[in-house]
Amino acid sequence: MAGVLRPLFGATLDCAPLLWPQIHLFSTRVIDITPAQLRAGLCRTTEGTSIDVVAEHIADNHIKRALIVTDGWVGRPAGQHRSTLENTRLAVAYLGPTINQQDLADVARHTAVLNPEAQS
Repeated sequence: MAGVLRPLFGATLDCAPLLWPQIHLFSTRVIDITPAQLRAGLCRTTEGTSIDVVAEHIADNHIKRALIVTDGWVGRPAGQHRSTLENTRLAVAYLGPTINQQDLADVARHTAVLNPEAQS
């Protein structure tokens, strides 16, 4: 994801008025930041990726719908994590030089592959 973070963050900031006031970054933890912090270049990561922490965040915060932007290399959810994601109106946007659509295929209601280099 490192090579596509800049266009992703730019697009996120362009859409900030349409988003929840906090942006949830995830790797092996979920970290909340504001659009202002994102604009300032704040991007915390613990390296690695786990969909389990996303499912736990969704369950703990009673989230009904979510958009995950990822390269897809998150691991297949199982057990309660899978159930949580299946019961969420989950959209997944895939982004990156190599993507994996298999890990979340069974839990995503909507998917799209993004091309950050496409011109509008």
